[in-house]
Amino acid sequence: MYDVLEDLYYGNINPNEQQKLNKHLMKKISEAEEELLKLLDGEKKELFKQYTDAHRVHITQIKLENFKTGYQLGSWLTAETHK
Repeated sequence: MYDVLEDLYYGNINPNEQQKLNKHLMKKISEAEEELLKLLDGEKKELFKQYTDAHRVHITQIKLENFKTGYQLGSWLTAETHK
């Protein structure tokens, strides 16, 4: 049977694999995006907006999957402690 506590102890499960973006980095990203938008016009500006929108959707999907994985890990840990 799968022993999640042992895997966690031996480092086979790392709940902190994903690094969170801090506020400073988010500000830098936002400022760079604004500057790029000022430099672009017409089709190039629209293409960049499409890219940033798609990237935001992608990041949201990744965050959702990470949340689900974290919840599953928490459930496994709870189940293991009640054996």
